[in-house]
Amino acid sequence: MPPETLIRPGDRVRLSYRIRTDAGLPLKTAGLDDRPHECELVLGSDSSPLPGLDAAIIGTRPNQDLEVVIPAAQAFGERRPELVFEAVRENLPDDVELAVGMPLYTTSERSEGRAWQLRVQALTEKGALLDGNHPLAGCELPVRVYVSELS
Repeated sequence: MPPETLIRPGDRVRLSYRIRTDAGLPLKTAGLDDRPHECELVLGSDSSPLPGLDAAIIGTRPNQDLEVVIPAAQAFGERRPELVFEAVRENLPDDVELAVGMPLYTTSERSEGRAWQLRVQALTEKGALLDGNHPLAGCELPVRVYVSELS
């Protein structure tokens, strides 16, 4: 492969990546970890294991260690204050003892059967303050990447 070869949309790549932990991100809360992961994907095909990872490596060269930062908007989105709200106790599950940090899952007719995760941010006199943002919303995602193959 010539040294001037750059990674482009539509390329099939094999890569390894690891989310850096030096940013203090709540990876476990978000269902992620800081272990090395390997995968193969076609760039730009919605098969990226991390949102924004494929866009972060487009234009780079294969066979080099990369330190990339996926912007919040391309990773898990910006924080949306309107997704933080107080729910009254009557609208919360009766059989669950609420605790700060615990996830709650809800569905609606509009969600087409998908579950939405809410996180208990605080307990209030009326019920609980819930946050519907992804745990990593508003956070840049620092990642170490190595693209080992390109085709």
